Amino acid sequence: MFVTGKDLSPGPMLVNPEKGVHMPVAKNIGAPRPTDILVFDHEPWHFAGGGLKRHPQVHIDHPETILNLSIGHQEKVVWWSAEQFAILEVNPSHHDPNPGPYPFEVPPVTEESRDVNGRKIFISRSTVPKVAAMNHRYKIKFSIGGEIIDPDMSCNP
Repeated sequence: MFVTGKDLSPGPMLVNPEKGVHMPVAKNIGAPRPTDILVFDHEPWHFAGGGLKRHPQVHIDHPETILNLSIGHQEKVVWWSAEQFAILEVNPSHHDPNPGPYPFEVPPVTEESRDVNGRKIFISRSTVPKVAAMNHRYKIKFSIGGEIIDPDMSCNP
C-alpha cells in the first residue's frame, strides 16, 4: 500500500551521515519509509509489514520503525515536514530499563528551510548523540498539525 500526495516535497538536502525522517500529516505523505511518522486520526502511525501500523505496538512487532542512530558512524537526524512542527521534549523511553541521559549536546530547534527543489519546509537537525546515550532508547515528543506524537529513537554503537 502506498499513500500518495500531489506535488510532495522531496525533503531537505542531507549530508552524510544524516538520516532524514519525514513527518507528514496524512493528506500529503508519498511513499513512506518505516521510520517516517504518519499522523492521522490523532495518532502516530508507521508503514511496516505491508500496511500502516499503530503506536506503540508497531515498535515491538516491527523494530525497523525505531530510528536508530549510530554514534560510531557519527549519524545525526534531520526531522522535516512541509508543515510547521516543534520538538517539545526528548526523554528516556519507558522501554529502556536503565534510562540514559539527554542524548544531544544541544536540543534540536525547528527552523524554516528549503527542500532540494526550493520549496518551503521545516527542519530540525540533531547533533550526533553523546557517547553516554549509547544503548539507550528515547521518546521524541513533537507537536505537528495540532497533534502531539512521540516516536522512538535508539542510540547505538
